[in-house]
Amino acid sequence: MGMAFKIGSLFGIPIRLHITMAIVPFFAFSSVESGDPVGFAIALVLTVLLFGSVVAHELGHALTARRFGVRTEDIVLLPIGGVARIVNLPKRPAHEIAIAAAGPAVSIGIAALVGFLLIIPSHFMPPLVAAAAGAFVEMNFILGVFNLVPALPMDGGRVLRGVLALKRDYLSATRIAVRIGRAIAIAGFVYAVWAGDVMLGFIAAFVFFGAGAEERIAWMRETAHHGGVAGPGGPFAPPLTDRDVIVIQGGKAEVISRKDRDERS
Repeated sequence: MGMAFKIGSLFGIPIRLHITMAIVPFFAFSSVESGDPVGFAIALVLTVLLFGSVVAHELGHALTARRFGVRTEDIVLLPIGGVARIVNLPKRPAHEIAIAAAGPAVSIGIAALVGFLLIIPSHFMPPLVAAAAGAFVEMNFILGVFNLVPALPMDGGRVLRGVLALKRDYLSATRIAVRIGRAIAIAGFVYAVWAGDVMLGFIAAFVFFGAGAEERIAWMRETAHHGGVAGPGGPFAPPLTDRDVIVIQGGKAEVISRKDRDERS
């Protein structure tokens, strides 16, 4: 993904920071009064914790995917969340459901655990520190619950597609999930315009165009392996090799073959 810079790796998975993440500290610090060192320090800590929470969320996806033989190319941190870019796709609907649900489960689990641990200590903390701890719990809970909205390409949309694919082929399951996701995106965008919520409008647009990319990936998956017809391998039979990478950027899906790059080099 262009404009993303590697900042480290965890469990053998590169972690990259997209340049647009620069707006996160801007929003975090814009609410801090000038000359307030305590407020500035808390905003800085919350920004770092937000990055860490997104990484934990995406690692939930990546490590669960690894259990099912699905490899992760890298994790890219974006203002609307993270993206764990997988190399090969899940072979079964149940695998996709588990992989998609793992991220929100990690976020909600962090919120529940930290919230429980803070029940008593928060009463003895300075008000600003207690508020910051509460904000950390809240942002993890929101990160988990919001991603469960059944709209592709969000986690909830992938869970929905996996459930649909238990009874039908992968492509038709994707198309149904895309229609539902786009309906939710349009409703969200209309509300965002009415409420003047720029961030919600941006997310709604991302979901709308991202859903189209998911449908193109599903189509490529079917045609690449079965010539457009579902074969005996089942709806989740992998059409791509382990040397292929699916990249979604700007609402377009593209398969990049490492083999081709190796041959050119």
